[in-house]
Amino acid sequence: MRDLKTWEEKVRPAAVQKFTKRIQEDLNRISLKDLPPLRSYYIQGPVGSGKTILAAFLTLEYVKKRYLEMETGFVYFLTVPEFLNEIKSSYEDPDRNEQDVLEKYSNAAWLVLDDFGAERSTDWAMSMLYLLINRRYEEVRTTIITSNLTLQELAEKLGDERIPARVERMCDIIEQKRFDEKNKTRKEK
Repeated sequence: MRDLKTWEEKVRPAAVQKFTKRIQEDLNRISLKDLPPLRSYYIQGPVGSGKTILAAFLTLEYVKKRYLEMETGFVYFLTVPEFLNEIKSSYEDPDRNEQDVLEKYSNAAWLVLDDFGAERSTDWAMSMLYLLINRRYEEVRTTIITSNLTLQELAEKLGDERIPARVERMCDIIEQKRFDEKNKTRKEK
């Protein structure tokens, strides 16, 4: 039977294990309440502001919803450099190709692209990212993107506004502050 007790005792711990060790530790140590609704977000802020952990909590909430409602669909959480590396490695694999990787992530029910803007801005990387973002944009697929860059800074880094323009249309923007700024604000109130 799919219920909250089974989710908490069995399914959630298994879901947490799919994240990196660091994220696993944070998910088990931190308690985030009042998450925003489950939809596409561009989470922007400086290093250490909690962008990745917010994306991880949103992902867990989505997996919980899918579990309780018996929904299907693939969920992926990876960094942009990992995505690009997976495409590159497909060139050496006779059983896979670039299109296989693009389709895997383009068609996922839920995709988190962590550290957007951390990649080297080559023409090839921009082409792969444009294809992925554009496909998800056109098919209205839920996508969470984290970045240290504002959308304007991202456009400047890429030298092109097509990707940021699509991100802006498909995502709500969440601006995270540095962790110490959040605590400072709380203390001042």
